[in-house]
Amino acid sequence: MGRERPFRYKLAVTSPPPGLFDELGLAVGCIDGNGAIVATTKAMAAFIARATAGTRPASLAGIGLLPTAIADLERMQPVDCETEGRCFALRLVEHAGQRWLWVMDATAEHRAASAATELVRLRTLAALAATLVHDFNNLLNSSLGLAAYAEPHLTDPLHRQAAKELGAATQQGAQLARTLARLLARGLGERATVPAANIVDEALAVTTKAAAHRGIRLVLETAADAPVVRTVVAEAVQALWHTLMALIELGPQRITVNLAPASVAIGGGRLRPCARVRVLASGVPREGAREFVDLVRVAPGMTSLLDRSAAASGLVTAALVQSRLGGALLAKCDGDELEVDCVWPALS
Repeated sequence: MGRERPFRYKLAVTSPPPGLFDELGLAVGCIDGNGAIVATTKAMAAFIARATAGTRPASLAGIGLLPTAIADLERMQPVDCETEGRCFALRLVEHAGQRWLWVMDATAEHRAASAATELVRLRTLAALAATLVHDFNNLLNSSLGLAAYAEPHLTDPLHRQAAKELGAATQQGAQLARTLARLLARGLGERATVPAANIVDEALAVTTKAAAHRGIRLVLETAADAPVVRTVVAEAVQALWHTLMALIELGPQRITVNLAPASVAIGGGRLRPCARVRVLASGVPREGAREFVDLVRVAPGMTSLLDRSAAASGLVTAALVQSRLGGALLAKCDGDELEVDCVWPALS
């Protein structure tokens, strides 16, 4: 037998078919001998038009690059360029004696990096705020002890009443301070992906009986396309439970709980898909409805309302927890009608 010869093959290298880069949305252009950028793809033509505003030459300087950035490009180092609120990554490549400019939209990556930096900043501020609130709570406790010590030694009824009210107000402030410090210092629990209907069912399981004992009719309405949310289930259930118990405490004639998808601008941001639990309470005393709205908004002076109801502090806690979860607790009243929305971002 003859000597076996190794199998050989040739790799055929062909140029990319015309229009391939356009199909991929790549911005590619070449730099001619005069330093002008010549677009070879539609994406590059669009980038040049955006960066030069149609009034400057299509060159590296014309697209807004500083001399230092141009020097970095000449050394084949990547450079970032920002124009019209978007960020682009530029790279210069030499091939077969020709210089080519590649441009990639890096807006999403830069926004993600900025968001990560902002998150670190917010966590630092939260830790600082928690420390300050903790120290403030210690001062409130000292004031509470002083008021309790002074009250028995006062003989004037007006002075004793003032000391009593001071103690009650200080106690309310200390309770809110403890709640706020706990929410700021404690990390969020593990988030889970669940149907929003599960959260509503769990909250209603512990409030339906309380409503029945007071003779309040409670009706649940759930949309067929009820959203799915990703949240800390225990805290979301607790927030909705506190909200419902505060409503029951007002003694309405009827409470309707409606779960449905909705577009909501949480925190004044853009509209986004959400799971919205809208609770309508009818036959609510007007004064009680207005106080409920003030508590949900955590409005200035709302601490004076905390002693009006056993559920008031729980309602304030619910509003704070909802914000902490990335959702919202909203309320408005119209006469004896009270409308409350418990909202969580939905998974799209």
